[in-house]
Amino acid sequence: MTEAPDPERRPIAVLAAALPRQDQRLDLERPLGELAALADTAGVEVRGESIIQRRDRPYGATSLGKGTVLRLQEALEATGAELVIFDNDLKTANNGIRDVSGELGIVGMPPVAEAAWGSPQVGMSGVGVVAGWGESTEGPFINRSRTYQIFNNLSWVRGNHSFKFGGEIANRRYNVIGNQFPRGLLQFHSRATALPTNLNGSGDCTESCTLASTFCTTGICGSRHS
Repeated sequence: MTEAPDPERRPIAVLAAALPRQDQRLDLERPLGELAALADTAGVEVRGESIIQRRDRPYGATSLGKGTVLRLQEALEATGAELVIFDNDLKTANNGIRDVSGELGIVGMPPVAEAAWGSPQVGMSGVGVVAGWGESTEGPFINRSRTYQIFNNLSWVRGNHSFKFGGEIANRRYNVIGNQFPRGLLQFHSRATALPTNLNGSGDCTESCTLASTFCTTGICGSRHS
């Protein structure tokens, strides 16, 4: 007979992060303190020491290096945690290093902000064996919102009368950087090289790409079909 789960039991988690070396949070006593507070608000109990690795680029499929992955595994076993809450601000391969979209001189593509530098996404459809390549069409989206608030009040009761005074000083910052398709999406279809009598069953999407015959190009201002 199995025990019924305790409805009041909070899930246990370990915090982990791969942070760029220049991230200002690394100067704090608790770099992931804000993340821990959010986890607590969501009803998650955070245990153990946060596992943090300083990296400017992700490491393969795990983001963290092999040694740090082992440290994370040990932390999970030591705390009995069943969750890992991961904070990842790492950039993609060319992100922030090369403005590949600008170097290609893509017509109609507006200048790309340095935070979104990288390679455009190339998609293939129709007949062919190549699915595409390039970086994600999303973001990066970086949220650095915060709220500072000070408030107080004073009550004065005299006889049957009551007076209450109060004040509040607040500073709220909503700072979100990011967009969809900032580097562009170039799609190539096999129809550009297909036989007129068999548009859907002939041709090759890779050949269409080598001819620079785009089927659809998408940027942050919309899309264009050809």
